[in-house]
Amino acid sequence: MNSTVVVIGTGNIGTRHLQAILKCEEPCDIYAVETSLAAQNKARETLGTLCQRVFFCDSISKLPEMLDVVVVAVSSKARRQVTEELLEHRTVRYLILEKVLFPQVEDYIAVQHLLKQTGTKAWVNCVRRSWPYTRRLQDLFSQSKQVSMKVNGNMWGLACNTIHFVDWLSAIMRVNEKPTFDISQLDDEILESKRCGYVEFSGTLLATLGANTLQLISREGIRGGLSTTLESECVTCHIEEMGDRGENSIYNRITGEIITENFECPYQSNLTNRIVSELLTKGTCALVEYDQSMEQHIPMIQAFLKKMGATDGYCNIT
Repeated sequence: MNSTVVVIGTGNIGTRHLQAILKCEEPCDIYAVETSLAAQNKARETLGTLCQRVFFCDSISKLPEMLDVVVVAVSSKARRQVTEELLEHRTVRYLILEKVLFPQVEDYIAVQHLLKQTGTKAWVNCVRRSWPYTRRLQDLFSQSKQVSMKVNGNMWGLACNTIHFVDWLSAIMRVNEKPTFDISQLDDEILESKRCGYVEFSGTLLATLGANTLQLISREGIRGGLSTTLESECVTCHIEEMGDRGENSIYNRITGEIITENFECPYQSNLTNRIVSELLTKGTCALVEYDQSMEQHIPMIQAFLKKMGATDGYCNIT
């Protein structure tokens, strides 16, 4: 029997999920839910002839009753409402939620309760944790007591991508701690995001994760590659990312040895199929589980709300 896999929201990221799911080796019936006909048509155009394998519809009510894997790829403002509608009217085995999860702290608690009530297992799409090369980084820093991570680039979406690096550092160091944030070095100006109705930040954001520290720097300028430095008492890694490829220069601080490794930074269109396959065959996957990601998200949302001076508790970041 075919598994039923659904993507809700066929904007840019939702379409990338569909492109990947179409590569799954497991037999699947693939559904896409999108209320906007224009977004549906754009997704069909991007998928080309492969769109014939996708059942497009405009409502969750038109989905089968039993769903194996659902990816919720709508924006953060709509994500709680869509998730609630989905779980209240359909039985879902495995759920993948896009980040930033939700704009209000209360949303995180409400969805957590609903997941427990329905027995749905949920993960958050912080993809770096699932990269094959992350296992190599875990090995490199396995003897390190603490790591400092520094991420540097131009206009790379600091606000919407902070959670990626918090989760990546958490995965590399195998820690499950609530982060703390220091917003004092963010630039004063709050920027408009490339996504309508949302905001972005530039400047420097500092965070701690247990004994580990994180420094995120986003400057004005032409967006290019991203540089990440990971440094401990044992090893230093300098990682340069460009597109779907990365290069890691590794300095062993004990032996003095320096080596360079190339690795893959998979695009979403080559990654979701791996995640879905893991879920269908193993019942789990390499992404971060909802409860852990919630504990990472909430302090971040609270820090960003303080930066925005938002009195309504509504953080417009997606």
